[in-house]
Amino acid sequence: GSTTLMTAGDLYYYNSSGTWTKANASAEATTKGLLAIALGAESDTHGMLLRGMVTTGAVAGTPDEGAVLYIRASAGDITTAAPNSSGQFVRIIGYCMENSNNRIWFDPDKTWIEIA
Repeated sequence: GSTTLMTAGDLYYYNSSGTWTKANASAEATTKGLLAIALGAESDTHGMLLRGMVTTGAVAGTPDEGAVLYIRASAGDITTAAPNSSGQFVRIIGYCMENSNNRIWFDPDKTWIEIA
């Protein structure tokens, strides 16, 4: 997808129009598909990381080494706390590797659940 004005290190999903949009645990459509981390401001120039080591934007919660990471209910953000409000969606997206610089192992699970 040729998406511009992206934020490097933020979490995106590939939408039905063939572009990237920030993921958000409050919206099913943004949590269930292909996820990636933006590597720069333009997806077709800088690329999108589908799996691997990456430095992200700030990780919410307590990003201790080995902590499980989830999609946060804030566009493009990552958290160590699983969403827990009704209507939010839980999906593991990877693990914290170095808490001092937001380096993570990005390997999104293929499943998600909705909190009732």
